[in-house]
Amino acid sequence: MNKYHHFHQLHSQTTLFKLLNAWDPLSAVLLQQGGCQAIGTTSRGMANERTQNDGESCAFNTFLMQTKQIINAVDIGVSVDIESGFSDDIQAICEHVLAIVELGAVGINIEDSSKVTGQLRDLDQQSEILRAIKRTLHSAGFSQVFINARIDTHLSPVRHFTDTLSRAKAYENSGVDGVFVPGIINRNDIKVLSRQLHIPLNVLALPYCNHNEQLHNWGVKRLSFGNTLSDNCIDLIQKMTVAALNDQDHSALFQHQPLQLPF
Repeated sequence: MNKYHHFHQLHSQTTLFKLLNAWDPLSAVLLQQGGCQAIGTTSRGMANERTQNDGESCAFNTFLMQTKQIINAVDIGVSVDIESGFSDDIQAICEHVLAIVELGAVGINIEDSSKVTGQLRDLDQQSEILRAIKRTLHSAGFSQVFINARIDTHLSPVRHFTDTLSRAKAYENSGVDGVFVPGIINRNDIKVLSRQLHIPLNVLALPYCNHNEQLHNWGVKRLSFGNTLSDNCIDLIQKMTVAALNDQDHSALFQHQPLQLPF
């Protein structure tokens, strides 16, 4: 079984596919060591690594080099969060996706919000972008790459489920392999969406939306953890720094288990 087929198969297993997200080579290696069969990247974690804000805040070539280091660090499949494609030009987006796939990525995650305008792209515009990506990958011999279409309607203060459903159906008809709706937490909305689609539904783990069995029963196939691990690492370092500078007793800094790294 090749890595592309294996990644697709993870979405049809009898249990929820949990996709944890790396932001640098070390985090990727640790996720693989911990038992992940495939991983994703987190754009926010990668931006934090550059000491920048999330949202395509670097040149695409910088992002490409970061991504290459993550993919090269592990033997398992890596799905790459390419944000909005680092452009609003269809040809440029397709070139960027192809560059990522040529590094060895088994999948990509692409948003329907534009970093240029700060708004959701028109449904027809995003559908054409997705069709163009599909054609580009097919022509280049990468038809097995998993295209995950992210729908950003539930990240808006005003959420209209009908818009989410319309976009999901349109993107499915554009030939994508999965749909990702970060921010959706309503049980009935998730159930309706999963029933209406013939491709895997992916949601984001959130404080009130993270129970494996419950989500799987609602029809969710993939649970992404986004920047959760990256945020926890940052929080730990910040807390330990405050403790080291202010406490008289530093024994808490040495209570971790001996490190076991695969290199």
